[in-house]
Amino acid sequence: ALAHDLNALAEGVNVRGPRVVVYNPLPCKRSGIVSLNVPGFSGHALKATDSREAFHVDETNGCVSFLARDIPPMGYRTYVPAQVEKPAQPPRLTFHASRFTLESPFFSAKLDPSRGTILSLVDKGSGRELAGHTDGLGLGQYLYERFDRDRVMQWCSNYVRGPKLWADFYKPGQPPSDQYPYQAASPKDFKLRFEESAASVDAVMDCAATTNLPAVTTRLILYRDLPFADLEITLHDKPYDSWPEAGWLCLPLNVNDPQFHLGRLASIIDPARDIITGANRHLFGINTGLTVTDGTGRGVGFCPMDYPLVSLDTPGCWRYSLDFVPKKPVAYVNLFNNQWDTNFRLWNSGTWTSRVRLWAIGQYTAEPALITPSLEARNPLLAVAAEGAAGAMPPTRTGLALSRKGIQVTAFGTNPDGPGTLLRLWEQAGESGPVTVRLPDGMNAKQAQPVDLRGRSVGKPIPVRNGALKVPVAAFAPISLLLP
Repeated sequence: ALAHDLNALAEGVNVRGPRVVVYNPLPCKRSGIVSLNVPGFSGHALKATDSREAFHVDETNGCVSFLARDIPPMGYRTYVPAQVEKPAQPPRLTFHASRFTLESPFFSAKLDPSRGTILSLVDKGSGRELAGHTDGLGLGQYLYERFDRDRVMQWCSNYVRGPKLWADFYKPGQPPSDQYPYQAASPKDFKLRFEESAASVDAVMDCAATTNLPAVTTRLILYRDLPFADLEITLHDKPYDSWPEAGWLCLPLNVNDPQFHLGRLASIIDPARDIITGANRHLFGINTGLTVTDGTGRGVGFCPMDYPLVSLDTPGCWRYSLDFVPKKPVAYVNLFNNQWDTNFRLWNSGTWTSRVRLWAIGQYTAEPALITPSLEARNPLLAVAAEGAAGAMPPTRTGLALSRKGIQVTAFGTNPDGPGTLLRLWEQAGESGPVTVRLPDGMNAKQAQPVDLRGRSVGKPIPVRNGALKVPVAAFAPISLLLP
């Protein structure tokens, strides 16, 4: 459905011939890297139809990548082929294979191919080292655990209310721990290579499969124009196994006396004080991202872009406690586990990639340090190519726009409960206050009626003046509006 609608957009703009349309799904203007398959596009440059500035694009095997700048809120911008006589000198991206280093305008990094980890990741703006080495871990390390019977049964004893113990909570027939003890392992002897494009420089580390460990590829991506780093890990052809197991991407960070902020569903929590008695303190579902900062608010933020399950301080599978509080500046992103048998698979197998986006934090404030970078990571710009006859829509258009960030638009379309258009906002950063909503051109609404989540009217209508309305938004709360 998404591909169909993107194609309809690209075909509908009033531009004849080949063009690329970039759409922004968030309600604030932004820039970002886009990639798309455009066979035969080699050697072209692009320019936006509303700009005279042309720029080179990176083309590899039919895949075109470029930095799309200033894409309107919930709107789009159209690019067409162009010629560049004298391309501007872009910011430097460098790497040194013999030194195991790479560098962008924002970060410098050093790799450890013997372990497949990031030995150093320095934020060049502040000079701070972001990579930590707690418990001998390396940033980006793959950790594999195989749990023994004692660990599994201890978890059952701590967690399950007796007297009946269902097989959902343990693995029947697991042999004694003195015969098959707990094991933890990480791969070694990676081979390092570098890949450079117009947008980024990548350090790629590969290792072959060994006993109990699949082949692993770790990739660190530094961008020419964007102030974050992407870390990817791929497990290749992992065999299925019903033995209790878990895999983790380790993120030890260089933060003293760490304080954690977790973007969870409808809240940002501090795990040292905001977890009620009896809730899980070892595994967290992350809705946006999380930060690890010191007492001054400096530290690191990251967003798990594919898998939302995260542990702090120590890997959290088959652990349960009523009083555990994380104290070590380490996060573990779960890549797989088979702890729960009900509604989940007994084994995990195949090939898959998990991505994490990291950024430096100079002073923690929820919206710029946590929510906005996470929303942009999880809602990337979308690009699509088309050619042929022109459509009727303008080449560039602004959609729904909000006056401040940290608020998601979770619905904007046909009202499911009756006539009109439903607009639903959801505040994510914990900031109450008014927000100005600017409607797209062509919407001639005179007022907006607040409604509850069932579509029933609540309160007085809000007037719309010159295509905009001011809406009161409560911290972490949704608000719904019906436009006639």
